[in-house]
Amino acid sequence: MLRKYDPINTALSKPYSIFAKYSCYFLSPTWLFAKISSKELGKEEHTKILVIRNHFYLLTSIFLFILVGFCMPPGVLGNKQFGIGFILIFTALLWMIPFSRCNEIFFAFIKDALEKTSGDEAKSNLTYRKRIELSFLSYLELILNYSILYYVMPLSWFGEESSGHFSNIIDALYFSGVTITTLGYGDFSPVNALPKLLVLEQVLVGFTLIIVSFAIYAGKGLSLKKPNKKIKFASKNTLPGTRKKPRAPYLKR
Repeated sequence: MLRKYDPINTALSKPYSIFAKYSCYFLSPTWLFAKISSKELGKEEHTKILVIRNHFYLLTSIFLFILVGFCMPPGVLGNKQFGIGFILIFTALLWMIPFSRCNEIFFAFIKDALEKTSGDEAKSNLTYRKRIELSFLSYLELILNYSILYYVMPLSWFGEESSGHFSNIIDALYFSGVTITTLGYGDFSPVNALPKLLVLEQVLVGFTLIIVSFAIYAGKGLSLKKPNKKIKFASKNTLPGTRKKPRAPYLKR
């Protein structure tokens, strides 16, 4: 009976899949670039590219964190002294790199988790240990990227009182860290809808990364290391505690 509805389900799911695909491309241009650049690569080349891109984007996040934190005041997007042109260009840069990378990490780990749980063939030769290492680096990158996004937002989005505003990039880093770990001490609280949504996204991405890393990667890795111990049963013709067969009794003549 279910086979009759397969064409209908396919027809209904195809527009949804196309919409979801292009929405992911819009939210993460780096995700689109990664798919295009690794389309014709083999497993070995794809593995090397994954490791290189992971380290490259982490170093890029560290560079942007230092550049933005020590060269720009907090709430730069709400500062009219910089001009509308600078704000638009800087917003596009934030969307192309930090925000895009946060979404790419989320999409990539969700996709990889679905492939691992469904038994699909791996597209790379990454071991589960290496995947956990890259997950940890991605976790650090998320904290840095979100701290940059929080830091440049208008100060009024975090309340009218100055005590709730970021005074430096370390405050934004602290807020990003307590947000992704869901500690939430309450000393910084967004009041605008945009940072509130960004907080929810960060919590979702952080939890996804932890669940995929430890529940799937660690579980799969441990299952591969379990030795297949074969229980050997002693033969009925062996002596207790030994593997020697008893000698047949002989009669003295």
